[in-house]
Amino acid sequence: RAIVEELAAAANAPGSNQQKIADYYNSFLNQDAIDALGLAPIQPELSEAAALSTHEQVVRFAARPGVATNFPIGLYVTLDARNPDRYVVGMTHAGLGLPEREYYRRTDGDFPNIRTQYVAHIERMLTLGGQTDAHAKARAIMALETQIAERHWAIADRRERDRTYNPKSRAQIRALAPHFPWDAGFEAQGVGDVHEIIVAELSAMGPLANLVVATPVSTWRAYLAWHLIRNNAAFLPRTLDDANFDFYGKVLNGQPQQRERWKRSVDQVNTALGEAIGQIYV
Repeated sequence: RAIVEELAAAANAPGSNQQKIADYYNSFLNQDAIDALGLAPIQPELSEAAALSTHEQVVRFAARPGVATNFPIGLYVTLDARNPDRYVVGMTHAGLGLPEREYYRRTDGDFPNIRTQYVAHIERMLTLGGQTDAHAKARAIMALETQIAERHWAIADRRERDRTYNPKSRAQIRALAPHFPWDAGFEAQGVGDVHEIIVAELSAMGPLANLVVATPVSTWRAYLAWHLIRNNAAFLPRTLDDANFDFYGKVLNGQPQQRERWKRSVDQVNTALGEAIGQIYV
């Protein structure tokens, strides 16, 4: 905090790490400016999502770096678990708004109540995010995420390193679900020239890919809008930020109140510019 706040109050050289840290911190702290902007920061992406008309467009949009949404199949760059001298592209299942698959499946304890509150939360956030027909969309999103969850692996299975290390060629991945636009997703992600992928939950990929192409594009438009709003809530007006905290902070985590803005801002800067802060610390 001391490093960041000192920089935030200083006259830093334009383009320097110091200036980047100061700008990021001060921008996140400026709630009034955030409130005044409304949905403008994500409106281009919301509009783009609303105009999607094919499954290939859906896949390209969700795969594009910098688009803070969610999708059942995710790509990421990581160290090769069996050859740490090289980086590889990994593939894993994703796509849920609740922590993991059992939140959608279990009928005991507080799970049914959490699901009910989750649907209400989606509807509330869609409404605050300027989306129409939020009631029906929230239920369609929950139904879709439930189907995604049914195709996810159990947490215990995901901890088995041998089972989650499956090198596959692009041709082998295409064969998992021939009607899914795999190449479009790789190109949009910026890894179109990569020919080997380390797949984690191998048996889930084909069913998830088939679910993507079997689900109407209209449902994907609503789903992508929901996750765009949810994932960007901390950078949007207070009404959206507070509403998102009401569910993810209070309901899921039992957190009685939101952390102070400066603490959240320090965390945000450290996440986005941690290496830059580290250079200054040294």
